[in-house]
Amino acid sequence: MTIRYCPALLLAVSFVMGCGDKGSTTTDRKSPPPSPADEAAARAREERREAVDATAEQARLEKEELEQELEEGLNQLDKRMADLSARIEEAEGDVKARLQKEWAELEPQRQRARERLDELKESSAEAWGDVKAGAQSAFSELRKSVNRASERFEQEDRE
Repeated sequence: MTIRYCPALLLAVSFVMGCGDKGSTTTDRKSPPPSPADEAAARAREERREAVDATAEQARLEKEELEQELEEGLNQLDKRMADLSARIEEAEGDVKARLQKEWAELEPQRQRARERLDELKESSAEAWGDVKAGAQSAFSELRKSVNRASERFEQEDRE
C-alpha cells in the first residue's frame, strides 16, 4: 500500500516546493545592514591593502633609484678604467707589466659588478632586496680596486 502512495507524495512535495514566489530568489532578498564590526573589518582590510600597495611602490622606487645609482657609478668606473688602459699602453717595460697585471685583476671584478647589476634589474620589486646586497658589494669592491689601481698608476707615473 505504501508503494502506491509514494508517487502521489512525491508529486505533492514537488508541487508545494514549486509554488513559492517565482519572482524572488535568494539574491533578491535584502541582506541585513553590515554591523559596525563588519564595517570596521572591511576598513581594516582596505587599509592593509593600501599599506601593501604603498610598500610595494616604495620598494619599486628604491629599486629603480639603486639601479640608476649603480649604473651611473659603473659607467664612471668604466671611464676611469679606460683611462687606466690608455696609460698602460703608454707605459714601458716592468712598469707596463705590473700595470697590466693590476688591470687583469680589475676586469673580472668589473664583470661581476655588471652581472650583479643585471640581476638587480631583472629582479622583481618584491625580491630585489635579496639581490641588492650582492650588487652593492660587487660595486663597492670594484670601486675600491679601481681606486687602488689608480693610486698605483699615479705612483708609477711619478717614478
